[in-house]
Amino acid sequence: MPRWSYMITAAALLFVSAAAPLQAQAPPFLLSWGSLGTGDGQFSQPHGLAVDASGNVYVTDYFANDRIQEFTSGGTFIRKWGSQGGDPGQFSQPEDVAVDGNSNVYVTDSGRNRVQKFTSGGTFLTMWGTAGTAPGQFEGAHGIAIDASDNVYVVDDFDCRVQKFTGTGTFLLQWGSCGTGDGQFDAPCGIAVNNAGVVYVVDRGNNRIQMFSPSGTFMGKWGTQLVFDHPAAIDFDASGRVYVAAEDGRVVMFTSTGTFIQQWGTVGSGNGQFNDPTGIALGPGGEIYVSDTLNYRVEKFAAVPTPTLRFSWGRVKSIYR
Repeated sequence: MPRWSYMITAAALLFVSAAAPLQAQAPPFLLSWGSLGTGDGQFSQPHGLAVDASGNVYVTDYFANDRIQEFTSGGTFIRKWGSQGGDPGQFSQPEDVAVDGNSNVYVTDSGRNRVQKFTSGGTFLTMWGTAGTAPGQFEGAHGIAIDASDNVYVVDDFDCRVQKFTGTGTFLLQWGSCGTGDGQFDAPCGIAVNNAGVVYVVDRGNNRIQMFSPSGTFMGKWGTQLVFDHPAAIDFDASGRVYVAAEDGRVVMFTSTGTFIQQWGTVGSGNGQFNDPTGIALGPGGEIYVSDTLNYRVEKFAAVPTPTLRFSWGRVKSIYR
């Protein structure tokens, strides 16, 4: 075989290696904030997380406090809004939160089976949803995510489906039913939409992640109980890597198609440990925020570097000298 053929073969091998997932180190713990209570910066049970383009962090204070709290990226309290009740701007167990391209804030008000929309400062804008199984109704509105066109995806927990709406609440489509097959769910909870429009749904009862097109076409799945023990929340970074918070006290990281990269965390109350983590969100710089629910705090980790592979013709030729 000619020498140049060896070189092309070697180059091809290197390109295949570059496309494969590379092991990354667990991200360093940076800081945490929060404690049990009703004061500013305290939580009854922090659940959902979202980060806006400026790096501000929104947290649903799920149980008893029934409110949203907003913080700087360093954990400094900015504002709060909400109280227990059924009026606009009030909540009954706010579950998850998402932010659109205009910094509007969407909250799944699970106890009232509705979605509420606010400005970034907490001013009420609109809401939609009632209890039921018809399109636009919910039986446990849970995870929420926004795509690049500001369409809203909501996980309807007990109805075992995902519903898609415009940013003002007009129903667009739905998919899913209860079961273990492709496109079916058992207690679905978290949801995220990546930059390509792929929808990732945390199928908690089936201990797996499912992938769909924006119209709900099944695209793939991964996970078993050996991989997860009740995954709860999901998000992705700028390079498309997927981060899943599991209720067994871990964050598990995958490629965009579900190949395992790494994990970190154990059950506990120390830095980098978790007690029932139920929310995860990535900041604009790739920093990772986790709602550590039963430790009543938010933990922040440094961004995971994107692995790189250096390539040169000198490296290729050296293989076959």
